[in-house]
Amino acid sequence: MPSPEYRPWSQDYQTAIWVLVVAIATLWLLNRLDRPWLAVGGSIFLVVVSLLLVSSGFRRARGKRVERNSVKLATALLERSGYEVEAGVLCGHGDADLVVVGRKKVVVEIKSWIHLTHKRKKAVVGQVEGLVSAVDADAAVVWLPEAPPVRRFFLFGPMSLAKGIYLAGGNERELAKVIKRVGC
Repeated sequence: MPSPEYRPWSQDYQTAIWVLVVAIATLWLLNRLDRPWLAVGGSIFLVVVSLLLVSSGFRRARGKRVERNSVKLATALLERSGYEVEAGVLCGHGDADLVVVGRKKVVVEIKSWIHLTHKRKKAVVGQVEGLVSAVDADAAVVWLPEAPPVRRFFLFGPMSLAKGIYLAGGNERELAKVIKRVGC
């Protein structure tokens, strides 16, 4: 199970509340100083900042929800397929969402992204390399359960993000295919 105590979005929500309090205080103070236009402008700016923080919190909470649901589905399927699966393995680089053991040990990192940009690829490859060394795994799979399936691997093997790090998109069956093709 993913680490439930890790709730990064709660800090976003708390900061948004404080920014709204500052916006209200700014509106009140500048209005009392006979600067209504400045008060309105400053308050609108702070409300926009607050909304951006809330939006960030929603995205992070959604990512955790996608991870939790995906872990349940993948664990059930992979265990039925004969693999040993451990979820939420804590290590020095955060937690490995899944560690799958068959003939090889494979780390699975779940991301709620719909597509993988170059910036995200660099970040996730660095994170996964740390997880692979921390749990002494043979390979890793970055799984995007919300993304469309990655079809290229049928011809050329699994799509590789870096040496020993592969990409799976789509549902848990697509993840199982990539894990099997990796040699696990």
